[in-house]
Amino acid sequence: MTDDQRGRHALPVIEAMLKRWLVGEPLNMIETAYPGGGDPEKCEYSRHFVLRVVPDLAFLAGLPARILIARNAKDGIEAPIRSVLTTLSGAVREGCDSPECLAVRKNAGSSVSRPAARGLYDQIARSIPIGEESEDFEATLDRVRAAWAILAFDDLDKL
Repeated sequence: MTDDQRGRHALPVIEAMLKRWLVGEPLNMIETAYPGGGDPEKCEYSRHFVLRVVPDLAFLAGLPARILIARNAKDGIEAPIRSVLTTLSGAVREGCDSPECLAVRKNAGSSVSRPAARGLYDQIARSIPIGEESEDFEATLDRVRAAWAILAFDDLDKL
């Protein structure tokens, strides 16, 4: 099999698995994106994807921001970089599809699973205030914490 043939076979599978990873699906659901469905109990292919492919994809996703930062520094430009670009590597690594989702994942902590963190994000997504295009990640975390506070007060009203 040539490299081109391997690429034509692998890219659709990687794309399907990545889409499921980014929306927080568990490994057994990611496994079903593999041709033939894989084994949803052992999750051999999805584990390989998460442990071997996702780190490389996260590295690649971080390159545009690094290149832009280096180019701006070389040219003496102090232009802000969009938060989507600056958080893209972390979002891919953590299985998130937005800076806000990544902020929920980070705020929830490592004891909360990725699918559970996605569930938390889905609960508060509508309550997260809109941020600036070029805000730093700390500002995104603050917006997520504000949404949690608003929802906590809403829950008190239901008592």
